[in-house]
Amino acid sequence: MITTYEEACAILEIMPMNEHAMKFKGFKVREIALKKLITIVYVINGGQIPSWGEIPTPKYHPMFIKDSFNPKDLLTFAGVKQSHVLIYIYPELLYTTEPLAEYAGKTFLRLYEQLYLNR
Repeated sequence: MITTYEEACAILEIMPMNEHAMKFKGFKVREIALKKLITIVYVINGGQIPSWGEIPTPKYHPMFIKDSFNPKDLLTFAGVKQSHVLIYIYPELLYTTEPLAEYAGKTFLRLYEQLYLNR
């Protein structure tokens, strides 16, 4: 199982984004994190992107809480949510199984912080 964005890029045989150049061009931290997570999720899902148009099948996404007891006020992994209906989340960020969503939520927590907290 992959543990970095760069590993996901290597599997897809694509060049990783130049984060410094993207920031220079005006991309926000959360936009860069979203692009990285979409690549990671695609690889973790084995090249599948769950769709709301397909036969109703469960889709999963990691859940987080903002930990106010953490001195840095960051996110803490809180579990996995199963969705059978349309939710307001990028389908590219949904996982095909609960264990994959849990793995990604724990492994890529810092990227989710960048996405949700813009840090």
